[in-house]
Amino acid sequence: MNKKVTTILMADDHPLLLEGLVKQIESCNSFKLVGQATNGNQAWELYKKRAPDITILDIDMDGMDGIELTRIILE
Repeated sequence: MNKKVTTILMADDHPLLLEGLVKQIESCNSFKLVGQATNGNQAWELYKKRAPDITILDIDMDGMDGIELTRIILE
């Protein structure tokens, strides 16, 4: 039986927080990190290319914040 792996994209402009969350995700076999970004514009580009199952966004980032990007994704 094949177990589906959930893909995740992460975006945060705080390097230590991003690094810690990435390590947590990579330690779990049920998840696969398909991209990480340090600003909203990078996250949007990665989202369009990778189409992750879950996107974790920082609310306050340069370029485009997480709230604005969430609105765009939902459209």
